Amino acid sequence: MAKYLKKFETQAAYEAAQSGLILPNVSLTVDNNTVHYTPLVKVTSVTLNKNELSLSNGETETLVATILPSNANNKNVTWSSSNDSVATVSNNGLVTAVGDSGNADITVTTEDGGFTDMCAVSIKNNKAITYTATAKIPTTYGGGNGLDTATFSGTTGQRLSMVSHTFENGVGTVTFNGDIAVFGRMQGCSGLTSIVISDSVTSIGMNAFNGCRSLQSINIPSGVTSIGMNAFNGCSSLTSINIPSGVTSIGYNAFNGCGGLTEVTINSNNIANSSTFSGLTSIQSVTIGGNVTSIGNSAFTYCSGITSITIPDSVTSIGNSAFNSCRSLQSINIPSGVTSIGIGAFNVCTSLTSIVIPSSVTSIGDYAFQSCTGITSINIPSGVTSIGMNTFNGCSSLTSINIPSGVTSIGNSAFNSCRSLQSINIPSGVTSIGTQAFSNCRSLQSINIPSGVTSIGNSAFSNCTSLTSVTIPNSVTSIGDYAFSSCSGLTSINIPSGVTSIGDYAFSSCSGLTAITIEANIPPTLGVNVFSDTNISAIYVPSTSVEAYKDSWSYYASRIQPIA
Repeated sequence: MAKYLKKFETQAAYEAAQSGLILPNVSLTVDNNTVHYTPLVKVTSVTLNKNELSLSNGETETLVATILPSNANNKNVTWSSSNDSVATVSNNGLVTAVGDSGNADITVTTEDGGFTDMCAVSIKNNKAITYTATAKIPTTYGGGNGLDTATFSGTTGQRLSMVSHTFENGVGTVTFNGDIAVFGRMQGCSGLTSIVISDSVTSIGMNAFNGCRSLQSINIPSGVTSIGMNAFNGCSSLTSINIPSGVTSIGYNAFNGCGGLTEVTINSNNIANSSTFSGLTSIQSVTIGGNVTSIGNSAFTYCSGITSITIPDSVTSIGNSAFNSCRSLQSINIPSGVTSIGIGAFNVCTSLTSIVIPSSVTSIGDYAFQSCTGITSINIPSGVTSIGMNTFNGCSSLTSINIPSGVTSIGNSAFNSCRSLQSINIPSGVTSIGTQAFSNCRSLQSINIPSGVTSIGNSAFSNCTSLTSVTIPNSVTSIGDYAFSSCSGLTSINIPSGVTSIGDYAFSSCSGLTAITIEANIPPTLGVNVFSDTNISAIYVPSTSVEAYKDSWSYYASRIQPIA
């Protein structure tokens, strides 16, 4: 038995192989009294060939997912769409546009490890206009006495049954007097080009102009206090809108499908409504008035045409996903009164090159700046106490960042794939470093882990290929799975006396690693393939514990030596 036992880290592993048991992360077989031990290759990432698609209804595109490493054992993936009414995806990555407008996120997820990548799909609208005419319609609901003229232009199938069928020469406008909350009767009038609403109007009702896709201009009077759900949904020819300060309620999808909207002026404090202008890729200019105090959840998400925006000093909060996927946004000012930046607030703002976070900010949400690939530096204000999950994940141009002394935790994947980050100072107050916190930071050369940290998360520094030195403090008790895997620049490492467990593959594929020093008198619990694919020739341990290490780490017994 002894001649084969050296292939295993424990007696239990050897006996399991003989009896045909299955162990995690390895494949064990017995053949002619010889035990064959084959480590399984785990997935470390998945990448799509495209992260943006623009399709017309009925068009298809096949996405290709690349899994690393290429020799991973389990390459199974699943596909999903965030909105099946806009775009669907097959089990093979075939994306099909099924809607006339809108956006959807296509996500691929690996079965092994749950790694993901995403492609944003938007729908192109190619409908043609075929004729123009003029019609009379009543000025008030219910057949009022006054008649005004309106110019209509549209395609076959437009719903002119909603208005008078009397056509006359000349071009005019439709004038509404009084409360038009009930004017759903204009819904679907796809040839209506202009509307004048009188100052006496106080509300614009649900579906009021839904589907009026030829409507080019409209005034919203200062007396209006509410804009109903779907009020201007599908008004794809509308180019500008001014929301007055008196508006206190904007319904869901009020401006959804306004694909021609390029200018938005907001004086109302009610852009806190979810998805007010979400997905309107044509918007280029946004003016926010001085009485606005909050920018709400998803207010401008997927508005990929916006290049710059000025937020007034009156704003104190920026909501979740407020500017998510505004891919053309190059600069933005955050005023000094803002105290919180919501989850995913600037997620995937790929053209954003710089941002100044004021000292008033005390909370930065998860995913807040994820995949802002143009940002090169950022200063986190002193009032912030935690850096959340994926906050700066994928900020591939980020070369430097200042983490204030008050920060106590760094969340999962907080700086994952910050490939240009060369150095980082982790303040002394930090007590935990999350899973994949600095994974794939390929330019990171050195790291000093502060004395308050007790655990290093799974894959925390994996694939940091330029990392040449790491200082692990005595306070650390556990080193997670894959914590330093593929850190090929490491040549040696010192594991302090407080460490009691080292996870699976913790230092695997550290091809430059030739020696390690372990200060603990009691051998730490060792996971599977901790030092696989390294060039370690010496493992230095306390002289009084050499035999204990040889017994517990029998696979490495020939390399265990006393600390000089």
